[in-house]
Amino acid sequence: MKFKIFLSVLWASLLAGAVPALPWSYPGSGIAATGEPVPGDGIYHMDARTLSLGGASAASAHGPYAVFYNPAGLGLVPRRALAVSAGLGFAGERVPDERKYSSSHFFRAGPVSVIYPAGRFFLGVGYARRRDMGYEYDYKSFTQGKADTFRVESSGGINGITLACGLGVLRDLYAGVTVDLLTGSASGERSTVIYRSSRDIYEGERDFSGTSFSLGAVYSLMEERLIAAAVWNPGYTLRDEWSLERSEYLWGANNWTESSSSEPEGQRDLSMPSGFTLSAQYNFPGLDRTMLTADVSRRNWSSFRYREKKDTSDPAYGERIDPSYRDVTAFRAGLEHYIDFTTALRAGFAYEPFYGDTGVDLVKFTAGVGVELSRSFFLDIGLGYGMRTYYGDNPFSDDEQRVSENIMRIMCSTEWHF
Repeated sequence: MKFKIFLSVLWASLLAGAVPALPWSYPGSGIAATGEPVPGDGIYHMDARTLSLGGASAASAHGPYAVFYNPAGLGLVPRRALAVSAGLGFAGERVPDERKYSSSHFFRAGPVSVIYPAGRFFLGVGYARRRDMGYEYDYKSFTQGKADTFRVESSGGINGITLACGLGVLRDLYAGVTVDLLTGSASGERSTVIYRSSRDIYEGERDFSGTSFSLGAVYSLMEERLIAAAVWNPGYTLRDEWSLERSEYLWGANNWTESSSSEPEGQRDLSMPSGFTLSAQYNFPGLDRTMLTADVSRRNWSSFRYREKKDTSDPAYGERIDPSYRDVTAFRAGLEHYIDFTTALRAGFAYEPFYGDTGVDLVKFTAGVGVELSRSFFLDIGLGYGMRTYYGDNPFSDDEQRVSENIMRIMCSTEWHF
């Protein structure tokens, strides 16, 4: 009977996880906005606890959420467990003086994961959106009082089914590996309208597929007072199949008349960058379950390359293209304190630079609370606020336009041990 209940809950959770998620989007994400084949923005918070700890996760994530962060952490909660998360967020950009630029994103995220101990092994599976391409951008300029408009809108992203395995190597040492089966699609539209003169509309579709891996380790020191962790993400190839429909219109006789159209399609192989994370968690002695955790993550975006063929019937790819991105190092830290045996308060901070030519450094402050509703059921709520300022219509543009962005997010997560 318990097994049937478990299957029912898992199936409902998978349906919830299939709800599309929009990102904490970097401005200009996706080919519709940038012209580059970047597959959207990475999603780093799969649960409310990690969000409230600033995103620090490699050493502090345990149980079913370790499936997404560090598979070695599966062994830190040696029980069967199921976890589900959901969230809502908002992001808005603006030009402070002219207020010509604005965009917003409302989204829900539905990661779901489950772990099952089998002797010294710990098996896990999860589903979540890993990268997202949701983006909206509107720009208006005026010529002699007449409005010209430029609009970009895109949605979709890359989902991942994650298979994880953790192993207790020694008494205080755990190792793990994950395989991410990546698939997804995105669509977008870009339109430019010159008042009663011309109108260009681009409508694109993209389909993604690929496989990525990660290796992790967790080691406990000083009778579990200090926990050290490391995660390595090797580079991998992501297949991007795209199609684009372009329509051009001219104004005449008080209406728009189509002057030309085209429907090219093609395929790209993206060499996604490798990365690694070093993390530590320290449990303070003499305090009531107080811990501090921090991550330092390095992503080698300078190695990003892609090859493209604009005719799918052509078996050969073109030359390897280097967009000249830069390597970035992110820092995330969080503090957790239990005010009693069932309630934890959390706070965090994150610094996340962008890999594009234009420096877009995101600073985030987070907070949250966790409650142990019973010995087997846990509830977490996390809040985050981020801000950054940059110059240009998007991070890939040299246009000297100052843009400010504010980002807010709330997440709720549940975890059931059975």
